[in-house]
Amino acid sequence: MMDYSSTAEIPWYSYAGDIVVVELSDGITYLGQGNLFMIGYEQITIPESVVGIASHNGQGIWELKVNYEGSNSSWNSIAICEGDKLSNMLILSATVDAEKQNADVCQSGIIDSTDHSWILYNDGTLIIDGTGNMPEWSETNLPPWNIYRDEIVKLVISGNIENVGSYAFYNMDTLQSARIGSLVKTIDEYAFYECDNLLAVAMGKDSILQEIDEQAFYYCINLRCVNLLDSVETIGREAFEYCTSLRYILQFNCVKNLENYAFFGCEKLKQITLPEGLRVVPYAAFGRCFELCYVNIPSTIIKIEESAFFVGDGTNLVVDYAGSKEHWNTKVIDYGNISIDNAIINFGREISALGNVNEDIKWTLEDSGVLVIDGTGDMPNYADGIGVNDQDIAEWVREDYHTVIISDGITSIGDYAFLWAENLTTVVMTNGVYNISWNAFDGCYSPITIYVIGYEDEFEPIVNGASYPNNVTFSFY
Repeated sequence: MMDYSSTAEIPWYSYAGDIVVVELSDGITYLGQGNLFMIGYEQITIPESVVGIASHNGQGIWELKVNYEGSNSSWNSIAICEGDKLSNMLILSATVDAEKQNADVCQSGIIDSTDHSWILYNDGTLIIDGTGNMPEWSETNLPPWNIYRDEIVKLVISGNIENVGSYAFYNMDTLQSARIGSLVKTIDEYAFYECDNLLAVAMGKDSILQEIDEQAFYYCINLRCVNLLDSVETIGREAFEYCTSLRYILQFNCVKNLENYAFFGCEKLKQITLPEGLRVVPYAAFGRCFELCYVNIPSTIIKIEESAFFVGDGTNLVVDYAGSKEHWNTKVIDYGNISIDNAIINFGREISALGNVNEDIKWTLEDSGVLVIDGTGDMPNYADGIGVNDQDIAEWVREDYHTVIISDGITSIGDYAFLWAENLTTVVMTNGVYNISWNAFDGCYSPITIYVIGYEDEFEPIVNGASYPNNVTFSFY
């Protein structure tokens, strides 16, 4: 079902006062935005074929009876837009299991050298079952069900399957919905490439999906809603490029690795909240998302690469930045981000302390506990704090902070720089730092992860050149 942005567009809205019962027929896969906006219906029947429910379908109702014609596990895998009243609906009946019980089998088979079987039913439902990883197919070696590609409408991946193999559903024009099993860890490259009638992808709430690989959903031009779940950490290059109908990205909370062009050309995407674990917004990640009007950026972001937010002139864009204005000004924002340059930026934090290290380096501390060291050149060496005057130790030593951001331009971290920082857990820097003193973290007892933006081999002399405390580890982007 299509999306509606106003009541004037909804064909049945003039009968809103007369609508009491809503029945979605079997075969509908997506309840679009606003279809039931401000319609005081009392009962709704939802078929098991539905895998996505957009926003603004629960307003105007007080009590609602829901008849869901599927199983509890199927209901839990539906991608429901956050904040919609439908997300709290009660299942009153579960009469059909997610896997077909009595439908007529059209085709079936076994995948060679694997513990996988597949069944295609006459109604267009393809069920793949088994244990372990699917094979990695290619454009010239496609899976056995591909010869029936024009008959496949719905996909269910069940059992103990742990991945969706490369090219598994490559260019399947008739596929409309996919329900992916909770044990799948990766969706491999080109898995749903150019499935241009795919409307929604559903993954169970207990899903352990971790990675969506390169061009996995490239040019799925009718895909409208994606529920990434809190388990997803990596979104590959061009993974959702040119998904031109994509409006919502649900649960984007734990992504740490976002690659170039990940959502490029998603021109209907309205808003995005970047996750706390992300350090860099990569090249053209949200380029040409021309309807993007809201971006929430955490203070842990230290670089926005070229054209990451090339979404027009930016006059309609609002940015909520979790940090302070002073810290925002330390960000590296590359060429091609005029949308960010011209956006309305709201700041969420205040500076609680600040100072100058020397003529070239200054420091600021947000009330949230984020210490930013900004400028150019080497940080000085400090004393160990034993029997010395305060002027010999870093000014921020007596402050309470948990995160340190070393801005681009700082080249060395000196002795005892973060002395006695008992709550320090995170340090973010670029690979422009050529030296980190082995005792920079003396007196820091919490586990510390140093996130380095750059290639590990370029930073190897720093990592291997000194004996850092056991609580210090490095991670590279």
